[in-house]
Amino acid sequence: MKKIRNISAIVLSMIFIFTAAACNNNNQPAATPTPPAAATPTATPGEQATPPATGLGQTGIIQYPIETDITLRWFQDSVGNVQTLVTGFGQTPFAIALSEQTGIDIEWVEPPLGQLAERFGNMIASNDLTDIIMINWHTQYQGAAAGAVADSIIIELTEPMTIWAPHYLQVMADHPEVARQVVTDDGNHVVFPFLRIDPLTKVFFGPMVRADWIEQLEIDIPETIDDWEIMLRRFRDEMGANSPFIGNATAEPEFIHSAFLTAYGVRIDFYIDNGEVRWGFMEDGYRDFARRMNQWFDEGLLSPTLFNIDRPTWDAGILGNNSGGTVGFAGSGMGVWLANTTDPDFDLVAVPFPVLNRGDISSHGFVSHDFASSPGHAGISTQAQSVEVAMRLLDFAYGPEGNILYNYGIEGVSFEWENDFPTYTDFIMRNPDGISISHILSAHTRAAHNGPFVQSPRYVVQFQATDQQRHALNVWAGQDRPEDTFMPPISMTPDETAELARIMSEITTFRQETISTFLANGFTDAQWDSYVESVVNMGINDAIAIFQAAYNRYLQR
Repeated sequence: MKKIRNISAIVLSMIFIFTAAACNNNNQPAATPTPPAAATPTATPGEQATPPATGLGQTGIIQYPIETDITLRWFQDSVGNVQTLVTGFGQTPFAIALSEQTGIDIEWVEPPLGQLAERFGNMIASNDLTDIIMINWHTQYQGAAAGAVADSIIIELTEPMTIWAPHYLQVMADHPEVARQVVTDDGNHVVFPFLRIDPLTKVFFGPMVRADWIEQLEIDIPETIDDWEIMLRRFRDEMGANSPFIGNATAEPEFIHSAFLTAYGVRIDFYIDNGEVRWGFMEDGYRDFARRMNQWFDEGLLSPTLFNIDRPTWDAGILGNNSGGTVGFAGSGMGVWLANTTDPDFDLVAVPFPVLNRGDISSHGFVSHDFASSPGHAGISTQAQSVEVAMRLLDFAYGPEGNILYNYGIEGVSFEWENDFPTYTDFIMRNPDGISISHILSAHTRAAHNGPFVQSPRYVVQFQATDQQRHALNVWAGQDRPEDTFMPPISMTPDETAELARIMSEITTFRQETISTFLANGFTDAQWDSYVESVVNMGINDAIAIFQAAYNRYLQR
C-alpha cells in the first residue's frame, strides 16, 4: 500500500522555500479582488458535489486517493514561471498536492527550456515512452494526436474512458460542442485536453492605448482605422512619440496583423469565410491592409523597429513615453506595464478591434476555441504501466476536487472560500516577498499556464487583477462571433500533413520575405499580382484544398 504524505507540512515548507527565493519584482496589485456578486462567473464544469464512490478496478466514479504502488512518468515542457522558485515541477505545491489527493506518485520528466522538440524526438527514437505524454499535439507531432495513435505512440482512449474517465465524459456530455472539437474525424478521443469553455477564458488579447494620453488630447476611443490614424498622428505630433504604435510585423504571433487586419475582413493564414477555406495572405483585404500599414510606416506612425523588435525594446517604448498604442495580452502585456510604470499618470485602456466603417462590429479579432492549440493536451502512451491508473489520474482534473486543485490550488494556502467564491489569498495576489502573481500561481495551480483540465473563469477575473485588465476582457469580447471565421481544431491524415508541410515550407519563406518588403517599401498592383501568381504556382490552392477537406470532415463529426 502506498504511504500517503502529510500535505500540510509539505506545502508549508514549500511556502518557506518560495518566499526565500523571491525575485522582489513588485508586480502585485493593490488588493486581492473579490468580484461582485452580479458579475461572479458560474462554476467551471466539475465544480459539483462528489457522487458516491466505488473502489479502484471498478467502472465509473471512484474515491480518491486510490491505493497503488505504481509511479507514473509524466512528460511535459518545462514551466518557465516556476524555475526561479524550484528546481523541478515535481517540487511545486501543485505537484505535491496532486499526488497527495490522487494517491498516485508522479515522476515529472521535463526537458530544459527550449529543448522540448529535441527531447521528445529522442524519447520516440529510443522507444522509451513515459506513461503520460503532454505536448501540443496540434503542432508538435506530424498527423497530430490521431497520427500518434496510428504510429503506436499513444493509445486511443474512447473505450477505456467509458470505464475509467467518468468525470471527463460528463464534461463532454454537458458540452457537445466541445466534444465535437476534441474528437477525431472518426469520433474517437485520443487526449485529455486543456479546455477553455467559458467565454471569459477565451479572450485575453487585443489592442490597447495610453488612456492618459487620449484623455489629455480629448480623443474618443478609436473605433475605425481612420480613428487610429488620426490618434497616432496626434501621439507623434503632440505627445512626442517616436513610435506611436509599437509592435512587430514578422515574428509569430504577428501582432500588427492582430491589431489592424481585423478591419479588412480577413485573417492571416488559413481561415473560414462562409464555409470556405481561404488563405488571408493573398486576399484583396490583405492587400489593402498592407498598403495602409506601409503608409503608416512611411509617416512614422509605426515603430521603426517593426521588423526587428525584442521584449525589452517593446517594454521601453510603452513605459518610456515613446509609444501610445500597441496590442498584447491582458496579463503579460497590460498587467506587466501597469505594474512596472514609474509614471503616476500612466494608464492603459483596451480598445475594440478596429473596423473600416463606424458602427460595424469586428468578426475577425482574436478568440480561442474551447479546444485550442496548446501544450496542455495529455495522451497515454502505448507503454503505460497501467492505463487505468493513468486514466484515473487524468480524469481527476475534470471532477470536483481536481477542478479546485487545478484552478485554485490548496485551500488555506493559495485560496479561501468567500461567499462560495474560491478567492486567491494575499500570499498569491500580494506575495510578501514580491513574487509575481503569474509565477506564484504557476507553482500552486495549472490555471496560469496549461494542462489537461477545464480552465475556470473564476481564475480569470482574479488573475486579471486590475480594473483595466478586467475591462479589457469585456471590450475584446465585444465581437460578432469571431469563432465562425477562426479555423477550428481540424484533423489531417498523415498524407495530408506531409503534403501540406511540403507545400507550405517554400510558400512561408517566400511570403515572409515578400510581405516584409511590401510593408516597409510599398508595392504596385503589378507587384501584388506577381506575388499572388507566385504563391499559386507554388501550390497554395492545393494547400487550401487540403484544409477544406479537413474542415468538411470536421463539420461531419
